[in-house]
Amino acid sequence: MKKKRAEWNVALSPLNLKEVEGQLMPRVCLRGTLTLDGLIARMSADGTCPVRPGLLEMCANLLADAIMDSLVDGYAVNTPLGILTPTVTGTWQVADLCRPLRVPVTGRKCALHRACG
Repeated sequence: MKKKRAEWNVALSPLNLKEVEGQLMPRVCLRGTLTLDGLIARMSADGTCPVRPGLLEMCANLLADAIMDSLVDGYAVNTPLGILTPTVTGTWQVADLCRPLRVPVTGRKCALHRACG
């Protein structure tokens, strides 16, 4: 797949932050959303992908599962798409910061639930 220069349609939206009132934020106008099946179909459409679609899907799922397991185990994962790191969300009480926490983690479609550390 040859690299191409990105050219997108962009819409400008006003920012709601008081510190930057009057400034605009660019947002890319998306053409749609691709699933894993859609990505595989795009790769297979021109016939240049040397891997069968079913094998490609299996490999992608294995890679995604390995990444999810690594994140749950507390590792950052450095990929060509970026560095994936475990995160936590929610509100925190000051007393909670003084003791070790076990935070439940949810995975993708398998609804994986495991505790950190």
